[in-house]
Amino acid sequence: AGTVIPATTIQFTTPNGGGSGPSGEILYGDLCDAINTSDPLWGTPTALPGSSTMTITNTNPAFASLPVDEQTFGFLRFTSGDAGAGVQIIITAGAATNPPYDMVAALNNPTGGILQAAVDGQDAGVQNNPVSWTSERERLLTHIVFSPVLKAANRTLTITYTLTVSVARTTT
Repeated sequence: AGTVIPATTIQFTTPNGGGSGPSGEILYGDLCDAINTSDPLWGTPTALPGSSTMTITNTNPAFASLPVDEQTFGFLRFTSGDAGAGVQIIITAGAATNPPYDMVAALNNPTGGILQAAVDGQDAGVQNNPVSWTSERERLLTHIVFSPVLKAANRTLTITYTLTVSVARTTT
């Protein structure tokens, strides 16, 4: 149903000046920006195929390719540039030779990174389809994300939900 894009190896070289961290540390935002924009300071890495993007939680407007305040909960998120049923992004770890390095194994040393199971794309569905409940547009009634999570002694959060259900009038 869609175009199959062959596997793409993304190679990059970290800049001599480091990244945008306080002491020149390379942040995940730096990495995402470098790959999303094929930044020549990083050796012009090959862009992700099919207009896909790589994101991380972004509170720094300096990362031009990342939406500000998007929440990924600390995970590197790869999003396909295509949508719909059957869309997949498959990430595989490379060889850990020196160089090139296996980025997945090198993340979060000494334990390495963990690849989460891919979530295949789904069709958007049809809102309020009484005949086929599986294609309803919204199945999740509510979703709350606290960003940032504010911690304080004796803090109480009260969350009140109101659900209104309307049923069409019938004559039978």
